[in-house]
Parts: sequence; structure tokens; C-alpha cells
Amino acid sequence: MTYNNQDYFFCSTKLAQSVFSIDLLATFKERSSEKRSSEQEASEPRIKVQVKHKPDSAVPVNDIRSLMGLLSNKIGEIGLFVTSGRFTPEAEKVARDSSVHVRLINFDSFIQLWQQFYDALTDEEKDWLPLYKIYFLGSNE
Repeated sequence: MTYNNQDYFFCSTKLAQSVFSIDLLATFKERSSEKRSSEQEASEPRIKVQVKHKPDSAVPVNDIRSLMGLLSNKIGEIGLFVTSGRFTPEAEKVARDSSVHVRLINFDSFIQLWQQFYDALTDEEKDWLPLYKIYFLGSNE
């Protein structure tokens, strides 16, 4: 089965909206507990998502910087960059060293997270990227 850009976008958006809510809310609460001036605090997490469907290439550092440029230093502003490919080492370093919170998700991480939270999805959401359990006969030895 082949997935197009729209399928990948819907799956990525769903991950950003609900699957990551636990992780992102924890990050928000952790960062909110740090001492900051009230003008730096956001009232609730804001997630900005960028999706690139380029399975045969690496996302360059300039794409990460573009997303970072949309984020402020307010606590609760989170950038999520999802790709069906991979990231260049420089892009990973820039995201890791950034003063704003940016999370990079490559294809392998995306599939791992989809599997982890699959049971929490609605039937309609599962149709975007269906998974099927495969059972193997084992022994009790």
C-alpha cells in the first residue's frame, strides 16, 4: 500500500493532536514550573507542526530553522517536525541545542509511536494507517 502526502499529513496531525498530548503536556508542565516572568508563559500548550513527506531524502537544517522561526520563547510553545525520511545530523543538532522546544520525528519514530498509541485511536483514525496483529504459535518450553 502506498501513502500519499495527504495520508501522511492526517496521520502526523493526529499524532500531534492526541498521541503526543501526554508527552507535550508533561513538557509544558515541567517548563511551566521553572521560574519565568508571567509575560513569557502561555496559558496552555501550543503545538506547531510541520510535515515533510520525503522518504528518500534527509530534512536539511534550514527546514528546522524555518519551524523554529515560528516559535516564541514562551513556555508551552512546541514545534513538531515530522518526516517520512530522516534528518541531517546538523538539523538534529540545531533542534537539540535550540532555545525553543522542537521535537523531531523521523519515519521509524513515527511508526513506533503509531503502534504505541494505536489502541487509543478511533476506528476512523486507524483507517488512515491500519495495523494488523500477527500471531505466532509458540511452545511452553
